[in-house]
Amino acid sequence: MAIGLTEEHEALAESVRGFAERNIPATVVRAALEADEETRPPFWSALAEQGLLGLHLDEEQGGQGYGLLELAIVVEELGRAAAPGPFLPTVLASAVVDASSNAKARAELLPALADGSRTAAVALDGALTGRRDGGALVVGGTAATVLGAVLAD
Repeated sequence: MAIGLTEEHEALAESVRGFAERNIPATVVRAALEADEETRPPFWSALAEQGLLGLHLDEEQGGQGYGLLELAIVVEELGRAAAPGPFLPTVLASAVVDASSNAKARAELLPALADGSRTAAVALDGALTGRRDGGALVVGGTAATVLGAVLAD
């Protein structure tokens, strides 16, 4: 089943491709691969300034008000550039939080994920639990694969 892309979608893809060409050269990818520890990439704030971290979120949550199809276009173009960093886990986590019925979590987490001041991780498998310890959320359990774990806030 094909996805019907509009001219606006094609323009978005072209725009993100241009962003990647300007901000994510092979030297940035190579440096990330060779680094001793993972850090936020040098283009992280530019992703936020372009509105790409919150493209799929409502404007009330700091997003751009588009949807998951537009986000998929951005993910594809950043993947084409082999963009390092926590983009994918951050936008996946924000999409999951946005789909939840927890209004408090949405209000507390989504604006910071959309503006790039916080990053997130996504556990793809495992059994995790969470509990409050004062003002902090303590997560426990085991997960074999956690995208973005190193950089997650």
